[in-house]
Amino acid sequence: MRRLVIITILLIFFQISIKLIFAVTPKPPEMLEIRVEPVPPLYAGNKYEIPIKIFHTFPTKKTIHLSIFPPYIRGISLYFDKSEIEVEPIQEKTVNLIVTVPEDFRRTSSIKFEIYAFFDSKYEKFEIVLTFIGKEDIVVKEYKLLKKEINPEEENEIEITLENLRKEISQPLKIIFEIENVYKKEDIIPPILPGNTYKYTHKFSLPKTALPGNYFLNVKILEGDYVLFNSYIPLTLKEFKSIEINKKVIAEFLKFKILIEVFNNGNTIESFNITEASNPLLIYFTSIKYSNFSIEKIDGKTYFVFKVENLKPLEKIYIEYEINWGFILLYSAILFVIIMFIIWYYFQPTILKKSAFQKDIYKITIIAKNNTNKRIKNVEIVDSVPNLFEVFNFSLEPIKEKVKGYTKLIWRFSKLEPKEEVIIFYNLKPKIEIKGEAKFKSPKMSYFIDGKKKTARKAILQRI
Repeated sequence: MRRLVIITILLIFFQISIKLIFAVTPKPPEMLEIRVEPVPPLYAGNKYEIPIKIFHTFPTKKTIHLSIFPPYIRGISLYFDKSEIEVEPIQEKTVNLIVTVPEDFRRTSSIKFEIYAFFDSKYEKFEIVLTFIGKEDIVVKEYKLLKKEINPEEENEIEITLENLRKEISQPLKIIFEIENVYKKEDIIPPILPGNTYKYTHKFSLPKTALPGNYFLNVKILEGDYVLFNSYIPLTLKEFKSIEINKKVIAEFLKFKILIEVFNNGNTIESFNITEASNPLLIYFTSIKYSNFSIEKIDGKTYFVFKVENLKPLEKIYIEYEINWGFILLYSAILFVIIMFIIWYYFQPTILKKSAFQKDIYKITIIAKNNTNKRIKNVEIVDSVPNLFEVFNFSLEPIKEKVKGYTKLIWRFSKLEPKEEVIIFYNLKPKIEIKGEAKFKSPKMSYFIDGKKKTARKAILQRI
């Protein structure tokens, strides 16, 4: 008895659980759908099969009877390859709509048809618009949409090629572009000569206020009130993402402050980078008040790269950094002084002494040069030779003066022209044996320039 009671309780609990599960599980709405992909223009003298997809959410299998109205118009015949089909719940089945356009169909036009689906003593009605291209007419040979997916405010382009199959010139045509309630534009196509083609290009964009999703670009061409062409071209509008970046440069005492304002005027953006051009020198004078940044080389150039993450809609952030131009000025001044010193150092009169040792004889060469752009006067060159050496074989005889331990050799010149140089040779021979290599003093040169006495820069003593 106890076992029977337990089993009964379990069964009741199971039934209640099943009812609760089905009670809380939402049921899809019961509906029947007929889905038709956009159909390209249909040309005279051809037969077409247009796939028609049927789908329903009723709980049981349905037998569906299909018909189309009108089934025959202006010589065009339409019928289904299967007028009766069985469709299981949540399953999709496809039938073909057979369309035959007669050879003698002349006038291009768009015609609306109604598809009826009968089931369970009731029916659903669906509309389909087909465009037929007649012979000896103005026809659209081809149309190309540049981008099938665009962002808000991104420019897109459609190119339409028309051909005049008539024997006479066409009238000006009106062309209308329309995307639901988002965009509309009208224009005029000039007359087309018989047998000629004409390419028409239209550029357009959708506003950032448009919602993302799938749209149809309706292209309609009219001759007067008569519709020559009417087609719906699918177009997808991507999710709107817009970043507004404003940059301010503020001059302060001894520094520049750069303030970058980043504002998200669209949806949440997970991550993006802001790059600011710099140079290797400025890096050492820049103070950055933003944590998530790096210094990178891009195409051989130096950039500050600021990484922004998880920027919410309507959120605003600031990136700030400073360039200390006081240090830049100081660095520039030091660099200027160094450059001027180098210029001054290398562009003044110089004196150089060279010595070469050959078979107990030192061959001495003195080179004095006026590196300035001015004439120098009263030039005096003085070289000192230790008394341990015998001096001989002068290329230019000097004035000799004895001093303690040395003999002064003096050469005087009234002037040296700009860039002019004087080269003096003489030989030295030791009077006693000298161990190692003899050392000599550097020569001196004094001169007058612009009425002032100056001393020439001494070049390094060179040994050959």
